[in-house]
Amino acid sequence: MRTANVLFSAVQLIFVVTLFLLGGLFLGLAHAPHFRNEIAQFFLSDTTRLMSIGYVILGVAALLFFGFYAMNRSSFFQVEMHSGRFDVDPSVIQNYVQCYWNDIFPDYRLDTQIVIRRGKKIEILAEMPEMADEELTELLTQIENELSCLLEHSLGYRSEFLVTVTHTSKKSLKNSL
Repeated sequence: MRTANVLFSAVQLIFVVTLFLLGGLFLGLAHAPHFRNEIAQFFLSDTTRLMSIGYVILGVAALLFFGFYAMNRSSFFQVEMHSGRFDVDPSVIQNYVQCYWNDIFPDYRLDTQIVIRRGKKIEILAEMPEMADEELTELLTQIENELSCLLEHSLGYRSEFLVTVTHTSKKSLKNSL
């Protein structure tokens, strides 16, 4: 799982738990008049503590906002050709790789994903059906060579790239029809 997905899931979990606790607090306040008075005194007595709590909450919100912005901003891959440099959206690379993957495994509906890593290195995350180890080794060598040619021919990409393969238990399209 990508780091962005893990962080987003963690923040979502914390938000949901906070909402449950807040809902439970308000339900409990209905049955605890002494606790309601203590909370009212806390809000009425010291504005310095309230200001500190407010600054901490705003600081955490700002950090989360900028973190999510940094994770979700567009990343482009820069290609240099004879006529100059231009930016390529990862979705273009995704389309090339997905078409290639569909040609390799026409009987399966398998997902691929493109990630641009530091140093403008391309990582291809792809699903593969279960197969024997000998067959897998040959196929991965073939895929490496063909993807290398595809990326060089279509985008002028001559650098190393990463291929991360996961096995899937998805059934063949022929079996599901």
